[in-house]
Amino acid sequence: MHKGCYKGDIAEESTDEAISYLSKGLTTLTVLGLASQFDKGAKDQGLPWHQRLINGNIVDFKNVFPMSTFMVVGRMINDSIENGTISAEVRRDFLQQAALGQFAKDIEFSNDLMRMTDNLFMDEESGNEESTVQTRDLLYKQIGNITAGATRPLDAVNRLVGYLEETDAARDIRQETGLSTFTQASTKYMDNILELFSDNLDSVTGTELRVATRKGKIQGPQPLLDMIGIKMSPARSSTEVLFGYVDKDPFKVNSRTQSAEYDRILNEFIAPKYEKAAREVLAIKGFHEMPAFRQRDIVNKKFTAVKALTVKAIDAGSAGKEGQIASLKRKVLQLGAGEKKEAMRLFKAKYPSFTGTISDMTHYGELLAFMNIAKNQKALLDRYKNP
Repeated sequence: MHKGCYKGDIAEESTDEAISYLSKGLTTLTVLGLASQFDKGAKDQGLPWHQRLINGNIVDFKNVFPMSTFMVVGRMINDSIENGTISAEVRRDFLQQAALGQFAKDIEFSNDLMRMTDNLFMDEESGNEESTVQTRDLLYKQIGNITAGATRPLDAVNRLVGYLEETDAARDIRQETGLSTFTQASTKYMDNILELFSDNLDSVTGTELRVATRKGKIQGPQPLLDMIGIKMSPARSSTEVLFGYVDKDPFKVNSRTQSAEYDRILNEFIAPKYEKAAREVLAIKGFHEMPAFRQRDIVNKKFTAVKALTVKAIDAGSAGKEGQIASLKRKVLQLGAGEKKEAMRLFKAKYPSFTGTISDMTHYGELLAFMNIAKNQKALLDRYKNP
């Protein structure tokens, strides 16, 4: 009797466990089905997984947990069903939403910190002054961000002032150097307030950010809603619409070289060209019905060709003298550390009045002279290696 009861207890427990697992499984399938259905409309509209069109406005839910996790899972399911694959960008976003992204960011920050420390203390000895200057600017920025934390409570008032005074456009801190980098980073939660009292605080005002996916200043359409945590996105450009269809991050087409001046000029100059290219792609007959890999291939080839032509146009002077100077400086900065060190030694020997770094070169002639010295040195070295 006791033995039979024992078996009955086990059977009853197993049945309850099976029912529990089945219930959980059905619940999970229901949630996944709802996530897929919720994403379908946005995907058909060419919106990225984290955006929704609500009453004619685009609302961004990327940082609204757990809604954001639900939304990215829906996009993963639909991509997998329709395309048989999930894009790298969506997979990365899923990992970030699952909190693994932060772990990866921490590791990356640690590696960056190690490289930054190496540059800071080793480049003086190696003579790579340019890298030392860039590293110190990065340190100024990080220290400024930490300092800014004390003024975070002023952020809401600062945004309101920026909205009323029309000074709330995004700034490009990469354009700053030295203490100006620290000043702009440390005042980001009170810059609009400070501008009320003085028009001469250039290190606070800074330079407006420019991106390759839309023309003009970058600012939220509803700063007042941003203040209470509702993030609205501006009306999308044709480039952003196209990238939404192929799950491509818009920021990836922004220029990101060692020269911040060149990046800003190229982004501003190429934005209307990208817009034209995006409209042409969207107008291709049957584009929306193509497989995802084919769409991405068309977009990548089109935009790569546009960028190549634009870079040549800037070199030729289409963006003015400023563009030519920035382009040549970019090429100089891309030289190897050893090449720059030796070229700088010879340059200063030939022009002893120059005591700065490559960043201090503001004239086309001196940059061209530096580049010619570097090229001549490389030619001599190549002849020595291959007599």
